[in-house]
Amino acid sequence: MGILRKVLYFLLLFLFLLFSIIIAISAGTVQIPFWDVVNALFGYGDELTRTIVVNIRAARVLLAIATGVALGTSGAVVQSIFQNPLAEPYILGISAGSVFGVMLSLLVFPEIPYSGQAFSFFLAMLSILTVYRIAGIGGSIQPSTLILAGIAITALFSAITSYLIYAHFSKNIANILFWTMGGFWHADLFSAVLVLFVAVGCSAGMLLFWKQLNAMALGDGFALSVGVDVARTRFVFVLLVSLSVSFAVSFTGIIGFVGLVVPHIARMVGGAEHKNLLLFSGLIGAVLLLWADTVSRNIIYGEEIPVGIITAILGVPFFLYLLARRRRFC
Repeated sequence: MGILRKVLYFLLLFLFLLFSIIIAISAGTVQIPFWDVVNALFGYGDELTRTIVVNIRAARVLLAIATGVALGTSGAVVQSIFQNPLAEPYILGISAGSVFGVMLSLLVFPEIPYSGQAFSFFLAMLSILTVYRIAGIGGSIQPSTLILAGIAITALFSAITSYLIYAHFSKNIANILFWTMGGFWHADLFSAVLVLFVAVGCSAGMLLFWKQLNAMALGDGFALSVGVDVARTRFVFVLLVSLSVSFAVSFTGIIGFVGLVVPHIARMVGGAEHKNLLLFSGLIGAVLLLWADTVSRNIIYGEEIPVGIITAILGVPFFLYLLARRRRFC
């Protein structure tokens, strides 16, 4: 694919993202005309419209974009460093550790602002270190062993989280379960900017090592042959993915299938080279989650469906298609 075509696709996607932002802000129980949204974003129009647009809906839209960037780029990286097209960002127990951290912060420091984010990242790191420790028993660390250890740690932290919800949060179990399904209903402008800053920062860090990602996607043997320190580089990428994803999860809950589906769509549009793949994955992830949130808020009048349900409905058929396609070529 020529570079001009890639640039054109990227610009079209970016323009579609801008259009989607206006549509997402406009849609809701209170419909706001398209041009009124544009005027409000530039500080014009009546005060009520500006309040709805800037203080309520813009924060939610920004959080959806930030989460889409985090999950999209993280999914592309995870699939490459583990050479597994069916891998996704939660594969090493990151999400289970993050949710456990949020529950633990509510139990220990319920009044301290952003303690949930700190605990979320700490427990995500603990999950990763535990997975690496288990995978390293008896010799060198293999990607398949890391994945299996991640599945075990996910089951462990999920069980502990379920116990905490049962034992200490039974009165709020409906709200907590609703949160774990994923959504943006608690968005505020400061937290949205914070998540966007972390997501973009981690994605930029991943993009700096796009050549190493290209090599690792072709296998550890090839990467070693061209001078890549595979073990160290993989661990750095896992840390960046953990920070980006755990921070998003602490605000939004678990939103599945985005990190699995988006990189495959990005490869179809922008190719497999990682300097393009990461950019397209972040942009497509933002667009996908923005529209998923818009649908979740408007599919049933006056009700809101968790975004994780919408992404699962879209993602499961695509996952089954990938599974069947992979088996056909095995």
